[in-house]
Amino acid sequence: MPEILTEEEVLVLRKAHKQVRDKRLADRIKAILMVHRGFTYPQIIAALLLDETTIRRYVKSFKQEGLSGLLQFHYTGGHPRLTKTQELELKNHLAEGEHIYLTAKEVARYIKSTYHIKYSVIGMTKLLHRLGFVYKKPKLVPAKADLDKQRAFLDEYLKLKNQLEAADQIYFLDANSSPA
Repeated sequence: MPEILTEEEVLVLRKAHKQVRDKRLADRIKAILMVHRGFTYPQIIAALLLDETTIRRYVKSFKQEGLSGLLQFHYTGGHPRLTKTQELELKNHLAEGEHIYLTAKEVARYIKSTYHIKYSVIGMTKLLHRLGFVYKKPKLVPAKADLDKQRAFLDEYLKLKNQLEAADQIYFLDANSSPA
């Protein structure tokens, strides 16, 4: 392919190279331009860190389909495990809010028990994001606090604190603590 591109094709490739955001597509264009300029395959391999088969595939794709063929990814991805109906049922179940799931692992357990389909935590997280859900960490909300009682406690505490001797200490006990 050395020197077989027209000047117009070279300009189109350079313009496309400036416009693409995906590094993989930019490497494809660079490979074609380097072959055109007479670089050897070992030189291109060293410069772009691609293997020879990949570069030859790019050249073949460009010769047969042009720039549009070169810039296409032919990867289609895997098939979803849940059907569209099951995904909709899951989305509605989660949106209803009757059941609260704090982790993706809990949702995966629900899917396994309901649909007999196993998901990893990462796979479940991706599915939930695809369905439009986001993770929000639950926040602790204080119980209905009585401001008057809080002020009275604070006044009593400060009074007690001011009356302490040097060796005295104040200890607090809550529902989770047990006296020694």
